[in-house]
Amino acid sequence: MKQEQMGSVIAVVGLGDGDEGKGKVTDYQAQRSNYVVRCQGGSNAGHTSRYRGEEIALHQIPSGICNEEVVNVMGTGVFLDPAKLDNEREDLENKVGLTVHAGNFAISHQAHLVLPVHVELDKAREKNAKDKQGTTKAGIAYVASDKALREGVRAEDIQGASGRDLIEMALERRDILAKRYGLSRGRTALRAARVEAEIFAVTSLELEPYIQDTTLMLHDRLSKGAHILLEGAQAFGLDLDQGKFPFVTSSNPTTAGLLQGSGINHQVITDVFGVTKLVPSKVGVFITKMDDELASKVRGKRGEIDSEFGKSTGRPRDLGYLDLPKLARAILANGVTQLALTKSDWIQRMGKTTKIAVAYEVTDAYGKVTIEKVAPGGNKALLRSVPIYEEFATWTDIKSKQAKRYFKFIEEMLERPVTIIGTGPGRDDLIFPHGRV
Repeated sequence: MKQEQMGSVIAVVGLGDGDEGKGKVTDYQAQRSNYVVRCQGGSNAGHTSRYRGEEIALHQIPSGICNEEVVNVMGTGVFLDPAKLDNEREDLENKVGLTVHAGNFAISHQAHLVLPVHVELDKAREKNAKDKQGTTKAGIAYVASDKALREGVRAEDIQGASGRDLIEMALERRDILAKRYGLSRGRTALRAARVEAEIFAVTSLELEPYIQDTTLMLHDRLSKGAHILLEGAQAFGLDLDQGKFPFVTSSNPTTAGLLQGSGINHQVITDVFGVTKLVPSKVGVFITKMDDELASKVRGKRGEIDSEFGKSTGRPRDLGYLDLPKLARAILANGVTQLALTKSDWIQRMGKTTKIAVAYEVTDAYGKVTIEKVAPGGNKALLRSVPIYEEFATWTDIKSKQAKRYFKFIEEMLERPVTIIGTGPGRDDLIFPHGRV
């Protein structure tokens, strides 16, 4: 079959551990796109955008929803929670007047559904001190497990089904997994499961008008000149295969994962924007972590726009220094062509100077020490790594010599152009050192 391409495809991926500001970059790029595709992950991801002065948190709906001419697509790799999606749609309409309708929203018939039992299992595991993993309790690991076991329920199963069919489907799956994992099968638990199954059925049926073969739709639109943006949830450091296992998510938020989760092939992708914060944050292993006293000054206050607290969990995030070896690995794995660096306005919060990790001193499993400019893969190797820093003057003026030196250094070290710099929390708080992209 001859490949014909008239349109373009770009990807926006996170290069750190999530919450890099991808929502803002996606929101900006969406203004130049016809379709924005959420390709993987589920309601465990939180993207923040601004619309008419209001901050909105998106967990499943693609970030292109803030642009009225964009069609937002939930691709084949998404884990879709119908009840939470229903709440998110309602919140958008009530808070900022954005309406999700058949003209601006589509769902892949191959997307897997999060069932009430998946969430129930996740909550049960998080209550167990021995088994808990600090998840968002969104059921993601269990729906991913069902998918891998080839036992999952997909969006196509909603099509043509009645409410009773969907209730029975949810209860049947609950019974199977209750036996497998030891969930309660007592009268109280079954009554609660019935209520959740009914909610699942009602909210699932509301999604039926949006379900279609989005892979064919996207390729058809691409051949007619459409501009498509692939939006990553989470980030490279949380990738199931490439990230710091086991402290990862249950999907692949890499460029390869976005292609797989959209049905678009590698031949038509034109650019990959890698997004990272100049002041990285995360919860967990963090070798460039700054001390708690400084982090408390830099992080912002809970509830403030752009502050460093998890959008899904509310947890305060640890803060650290820019880590070039870590970024170098993410750039290689994702095929990044352009860099988007956010939170440049936070640099001045650090005081007169800041640091950049330029290499790691790595001790391997046999005691050999080497200096590496690309971070090792895997959590165990990272725990044996010590960052090597260079110090830089901070700035208050983004056009200052200090700022120019800082960004030029990053470009030279990573061998990629910095084409977008975030200077604040708004969609318009962006500058373009090499001209608009």
